[in-house]
Amino acid sequence: MASPEPTKIRNVAVVGHGGSGKTSLVESLLHSVGATTRLGKVDDGTSILDTDPEEQKRHITINMALASFTHDGTKINLIDTPGFADFAGDQHAALRVADGAIVFVDASAGIQVGTQTVWSELENAETPRVVVVGRLDRENADFDRVLEQLREAYGIRVVPLHVPVGEHQELKATIDLLHGQVLQGPKDPVADLSKEEADRVGGYRQQLVEAIVETDEDLLTRYLDGKELSYDELRDALHKAVREGRVIPVAASSAHKHVGLAALLNTVREMLPSPAEAGSLIGKSSSGDEVARKPDPSDKLSAFVFKTLADPFVGKLSYVRVYSGTLHHNAQVFDATKKETERVGQIFFLRGKEQEITEAVGAGDICAVPSSRRPRRTRPYATRMPSSCTTRSTSHRLRSPSRSSPRARPTSTSWPRRSTSSRTRTRRCTSAVRTPRTRRSSPRSASRRSRSRCIT
Repeated sequence: MASPEPTKIRNVAVVGHGGSGKTSLVESLLHSVGATTRLGKVDDGTSILDTDPEEQKRHITINMALASFTHDGTKINLIDTPGFADFAGDQHAALRVADGAIVFVDASAGIQVGTQTVWSELENAETPRVVVVGRLDRENADFDRVLEQLREAYGIRVVPLHVPVGEHQELKATIDLLHGQVLQGPKDPVADLSKEEADRVGGYRQQLVEAIVETDEDLLTRYLDGKELSYDELRDALHKAVREGRVIPVAASSAHKHVGLAALLNTVREMLPSPAEAGSLIGKSSSGDEVARKPDPSDKLSAFVFKTLADPFVGKLSYVRVYSGTLHHNAQVFDATKKETERVGQIFFLRGKEQEITEAVGAGDICAVPSSRRPRRTRPYATRMPSSCTTRSTSHRLRSPSRSSPRARPTSTSWPRRSTSSRTRTRRCTSAVRTPRTRRSSPRSASRRSRSRCIT
C-alpha cells in the first residue's frame, strides 16, 4: 500500500468511554472492507488490535492501535484508543495527530463519564467529530433516548444522520436521512424508503436539514422560500459545517449484526476533513524564525513521533505522523529533540498486529518505524514541543502546541535514570558496616545508623 495524496487520507481517532465497544466497531469495519479475513472479537481474545496479554486477559484496550485500510479510493487511518482514565495518555496522543474523531456511545448506557471527558478535550482542540450510537442490538438499547441526551448535553448542533430500522434483535438496517434511502447491508446496500418509514423519520430529517441550512445563508433563504435543495448541496454544506464544528452528525450501528458500517465509512470519507484541509503547519527553525510547512509530499520533511511501544518481533516501534514532505526508507533524518541525525530503517503501515512494509510515506499519512536506539527516559509529559524529522540540510522543529491541545506522551529516547521522587525511589544497601561506638546504645539506634549507610 502506497501513500495517496493528502486529499485522499482520513486520520480518525476512535474515542469514548472504556468498555463501550470501540474496538469491536473497528474490528467490524476492518472485516467489512475485506482488510481482515477473520472477524476478531474482544471477548474471545482474538482481536488483532488488542495484542498485549493484559488486554486479552482483561478484555480492555490499554495501548492505542492503528488500523489502516482503503475504502472507495480513500485511505482511512483509524486510531483505536483506550477509554479508561488510567490510560488517558494514549488517548491524548491519538487526538494530537488525528484530523477528526468518532465518539462512540453505548446505546444501552448513554452518555458516561468517559464520554464527557473526551468531549471536553475535543471542544478545546476544536476537532471535527461524528457520534456513533452503537450496540443497538442489545435489549436495553434506545436510540431515541441517547439522541435526546446528546442534544440536551451538547446542544441542537447534534443532529441525526442515520437512524436504525428495528430494535434490539430485530435491528436490520439504517436509514440515511440525507439521501432518504434504507441502507440494509453489503449484499443489498440501498432500498427505497417506504411511506411509513418516511413518516416516522420525518422529524429527524427536519432537524438535520434545518441544522445544515442555518450554516449557509443562501441555502437558508431558499429553504424558507420553499425551494427544493439537492443532495449535493446539502452534502457539501454538511461537510463544511462538520469541519467547522457547527454540526455534529449522529450515526447508528451494531458491530455484532454488521449494521450501519458502510454508512459510517461513507460518513467518515465525505464529512470528516483530510490532512490537506488542515492548512499549513507553523513551526520554528533552529534560529527561532517561524516556518510554514504545507501538507505537500514535495515539501521538506516534518514529522512527529507520537507513540513508542515494544513490539515482540521488531523491538521498539515508533508511530509517526508525517505533516509535510515524504519519509523514505533508509533515509537520514534529523531529530530536533535530541539534536541528532538518525537513519530510518524499514517503514510499516499497521493494521493492529499486522505490518505492511512500504518504501515511502507521504504528507498526511501515519506509519510506524523501528527505533534504532535504546529508549531513553524524559520528563513525563514533557514533550510539549513535538519532535520533527527533517532532512540533513535543515533542522526545523514544530511549534509547541497550546495548553488546550492534548499532550503527547514522551517519545524521545535516552538511558533510563533513577527517579528521585519519594514514590518511586529505590534503596539498595551494599555493606552496612557499623562504626565503632564509644558508648553503648540501644539496638534500635544501631539499626537506624546501619540503615543510614545504605547507598540510594
